Amino acid sequence: MKKLFAFVSILFFGVLLFSSCSKCDTPAITQLKPEDQKWLPYEQGKSVRFVNELGAAVLFTCTSTTTAYVPAEGYSFSDKCIDKQNTEASCIIQDTKNQYPPLGMFILRSPNNFIVQVAAESRGSWEID
Repeated sequence: MKKLFAFVSILFFGVLLFSSCSKCDTPAITQLKPEDQKWLPYEQGKSVRFVNELGAAVLFTCTSTTTAYVPAEGYSFSDKCIDKQNTEASCIIQDTKNQYPPLGMFILRSPNNFIVQVAAESRGSWEID
């Protein structure tokens, strides 16, 4: 009888544990608009020439393009359920001779806002108004 009681208790606890897990609904995602992509003019593998302060051409190549969903305002990655997500996209370009720091362009689309930032590795990032 003790074994049966222990077995039933464990079975009941297991059912309770697995049935009490909350299920998250599919989050609402704010997608990028077609005109947003114009802020990321470089495609991965494509190159662009810049002119440095001495007037010499410097070749940069787009080494990374990404698009990701990030938690919307009021949510964080550690939340169990995230009901709303925004879309973030980026493009990283690097000097082919590694004489200059990598540069990045980042965009974030939320329901009420559109943010564009440029960044230089180890130098900082700046939001474009």
